[in-house]
Amino acid sequence: MPLVTPAVAPFEYSLHIPHDPRAVRVARASLRTALTAHELPELIDRAELLASDLANSRSSLFSWRLRGAGSPGVQAAT
Repeated sequence: MPLVTPAVAPFEYSLHIPHDPRAVRVARASLRTALTAHELPELIDRAELLASDLANSRSSLFSWRLRGAGSPGVQAAT
């Protein structure tokens, strides 16, 4: 069953993370904070898992961008 998120104001965050043992923790905490601030807690677990996988599988600096379109009924796969 698809997950329907509530309507939120548009937002965009960018984070540049160096190759560092603390990178996974920083990426996960940043995502958690941003999604909580925009009242999207149902996306936190998936976003943290993705951030962990990306941070662990790279060997140099990486960047991510988190955008909220602000459209009601945005769906995420479950």
